[in-house]
Amino acid sequence: MDPWPDAESWAAHNVRHFRRLLYAASALFVATEVVAVFGVVPHLRPVSLQDISANILFAIGFGCPLVLHLSSLPRLRELAGAAAAGVVLALGVRQFHRWIGVPDEYKPEEVVVAEAVTGLGLASLGAMGLRAWRNTGSERAKALAFLLPASVALVITMEAGIFLYFIKGICPTSCDPSAYAIDAASGAHWSFIVGRLFVEAPVLKFVCYAIYVAPPPALVFVYALQTRARRPPPVDAATVLLAVFVTGYSLYFIFPVCGPLRAFGDAFPQSPPPLDGLLGTRMTVLGADAWPNGMPSLHTASVLLAYWQARAYGRWARTAAAVFLIGTFLAMLGMGEHYLVDMVVAVPLSLVVYAACMPSRSVYRTQRRDALIAGVVLLAIWYVILFFGIELLLSSPVIVWGISLGSTAAVWWLERRLDRAAIANPKMTSLPMTDTHPT
Repeated sequence: MDPWPDAESWAAHNVRHFRRLLYAASALFVATEVVAVFGVVPHLRPVSLQDISANILFAIGFGCPLVLHLSSLPRLRELAGAAAAGVVLALGVRQFHRWIGVPDEYKPEEVVVAEAVTGLGLASLGAMGLRAWRNTGSERAKALAFLLPASVALVITMEAGIFLYFIKGICPTSCDPSAYAIDAASGAHWSFIVGRLFVEAPVLKFVCYAIYVAPPPALVFVYALQTRARRPPPVDAATVLLAVFVTGYSLYFIFPVCGPLRAFGDAFPQSPPPLDGLLGTRMTVLGADAWPNGMPSLHTASVLLAYWQARAYGRWARTAAAVFLIGTFLAMLGMGEHYLVDMVVAVPLSLVVYAACMPSRSVYRTQRRDALIAGVVLLAIWYVILFFGIELLLSSPVIVWGISLGSTAAVWWLERRLDRAAIANPKMTSLPMTDTHPT
């Protein structure tokens, strides 16, 4: 593998790219927050510091600066200072919660994790900002290549808070009965089965939960590997992460689900309810932490994309990404956050986002086009099935598994075909977004 011809230009490219993304994300956040404050759009409410710092779903965004800071290999003095500042900030966030309180629906253990991650994430962001301010030239560009995507991730997290409330207002009822029926059509209620396993094995539940809250940092870690690699990737992981968020949140409006824990309450995981009376109905979304954040599962898309992009960086990177993939898969089922069909539909979505984010180069243009078109078609087929084909799926488990495994296998083949075409090219040492091949 040849070294980059100009690593400084690659870092400068990243700085320009993420600076533009930061400007756009910040402008969008400010605009939506102002619109929400003045009540111009119904159901659009401003996100509060309480929500961002107490809800683990939003606090995940603070894990991105933390992971990027650690991945930048800071000096011991800087690391110790950031850790000390993180503890102080986490205690400050905890005191803030004591003053204003947190909703009863938030689990105490999740609030503690959110407080710790928020404090450490803010401290990491400050440490990276200080490093960028102190350095000049190429060293400053390298520092900004870590600082800017961390800042973008944080702004996107706050924007996600606004839109989750908006989706909840627009979609007061969910399609959980239909998703539950599709899982049942496969022959078993998989989320309930894994949920009971977690009850019997709390250590496994804890490990999977820790993995579950970290898919965005997992992709960010891959981005850190890419910034240190000798060869530029076709597309950076941070951009892919942002793209999957934007696309996934848009799809939530089409087929909103909250997961079996929120839909069936105390019945999860011990007592799967019968399908009689559920099929064809919708459920009311209740609870401060009940979000229509599916379909599809963006956690699945995140870890799957991380696995795809980690393959180029050796056995240990692939192994770590595989652990995230398996742990997230189990956590989403066992914690009652998603259905199996959620994860299956996320597979073609991942392919669509990955192919769309890759720059159009002649050397793999055909493979990229095929992956993009096929991914969109598979995604559309799944949504047609979700709305009109549940009765067909209930007729036989063979149909459910045939469609699920068939679409997953097709995505896997198309992604490997695209990856081989992009990575195997010996001339792929040019800077990203630059096509060095004649059309």
